[in-house]
Amino acid sequence: MIPDMLTSTPFLRYFDKIDSMVLKHLPKIYKLYKGLNIQQFGQVPPCYKALGNRGFTSWRKIEIGGYYQGEVDHLDRPDGMGVVVQPGTAMVIGYHNEDTELGQGIQITYEGNILIGTWHGHSPWDVDLYHNNALGENMFS
Repeated sequence: MIPDMLTSTPFLRYFDKIDSMVLKHLPKIYKLYKGLNIQQFGQVPPCYKALGNRGFTSWRKIEIGGYYQGEVDHLDRPDGMGVVVQPGTAMVIGYHNEDTELGQGIQITYEGNILIGTWHGHSPWDVDLYHNNALGENMFS
C-alpha cells in the first residue's frame, strides 16, 4: 500500500510546491484541485515495477511543454509516481512510463474536467469521464 501523503515524509516530496505550481500555471482550477484533497496516487497499475534504480526529480521542464516532479528512470525520464503540470492545459497525478507511453491516474483539465484512468501517449485509453465537470458544465456540449 502506498503511504498517505499527509503522514508520510517521503510521500510529501511528490507534492512539494505543488500549490504554487498550480496557482502559477493553472489558477482557474486551483480551488478544484484543493477541494479534491488528493492523498494518494491510487491503485498501482500492472506495468508499475518498484525499481531500486529510480531516482527522483524536483520540478523541472519536460518535453511535452510542462513541468514534472516525481520518479525518473536511469535516463532521467518520468517513470513511476509523479505529478505533471502543463500550463494552461491540465495537471496529472499518477504513474508515468516513458518506455510504454502508458500512464494511470487523475487528470484535471483547465476547463475543470476530471478524468480518472489510463492513458496511452497523451490520449485517454480507458478513463471514467464525468458528464458534468467540476465547474458544473456539461463536458460534451
